[in-house]
Amino acid sequence: MVQIDGIARVSFREVEGLSVTIDVMKYREGADATMAPRLEPGLADYGPLILRYGVLSSKSGVSKELWNWIKQILDGNTQKKNMEVVVLDRKSNPVVTYKLTNAWPSSWKLSKLDSRSSSPLIEEIIIQYEALVVE
Repeated sequence: MVQIDGIARVSFREVEGLSVTIDVMKYREGADATMAPRLEPGLADYGPLILRYGVLSSKSGVSKELWNWIKQILDGNTQKKNMEVVVLDRKSNPVVTYKLTNAWPSSWKLSKLDSRSSSPLIEEIIIQYEALVVE
């Protein structure tokens, strides 16, 4: 389950990209006797979060709300939101919550339209975020 500030709770077909990578900074002081550099943590990079969901009908409110969020950015009005990705057990009880800070959509894509296929139509939205907390 995904919760986005100002947008209803949403279940997605797929959620991926909960990640953090910390850059490695190498340095060596002039007085160091060794030729090996010292390693220190640098900037942290998060995500991006990829959400995929099936298009159910033209009346799907969630799809419209997500599109409106992207439209705001296209119009030059960046609206960063906080999000939660909640992993549920089989009885819909929360197991772990991942909190994302200052999230905003950077990409939207619709799967291939193929009249000969019985595959569902899938929308994909890519979300950038600045911080991740696990609870």
